[in-house]
Amino acid sequence: MKDAINKDRMSDVENLTKEVQAIIKEMRVFESEYNKQVAPYKQKISQLEESFLDKWLTDSNGNPVRKGMTIAKDGRMYYVTDRYQQILMQYLGNPRVIAVAVGRKTEIEIRTVDLKEYTIVENESK
Repeated sequence: MKDAINKDRMSDVENLTKEVQAIIKEMRVFESEYNKQVAPYKQKISQLEESFLDKWLTDSNGNPVRKGMTIAKDGRMYYVTDRYQQILMQYLGNPRVIAVAVGRKTEIEIRTVDLKEYTIVENESK
C-alpha cells in the first residue's frame, strides 16, 4: 500500500513539475517582451540621472567626477568607487561620491559642496 501511495505522489510531483515549468516558460516569454519594451525608458532614466550627477558632482575645476577616477585633496589620493543620487520616495537632492583613500579600505561619502575641494588627478572613468 505504501508503494502505491508513493507512486501516486511521485506521479503527482512529476505532473506538478511539468505544469509549473510550462507556466514559467510562458512567463519568461512575456517578461522578455516586456523588458524589450521597457529598455528604452530605463535607458532614458539612466541618462537623466547621469546628466544630473555630471552637473552637480564636480571637482574644483568644474569637471564631472565619475566612477573610476582618482581625486586628490591636500596631497591625499582617493579612488572613486561609486556615485549616486539619494532616493527615498523621490529624489532627495543629495548627490554623493563614494571614494576610498588609496591604500585604505574604508569608504567615505563626499557630498557636492565638499567635492569642490578635490581635484581630478587620474581619469579612468567609463
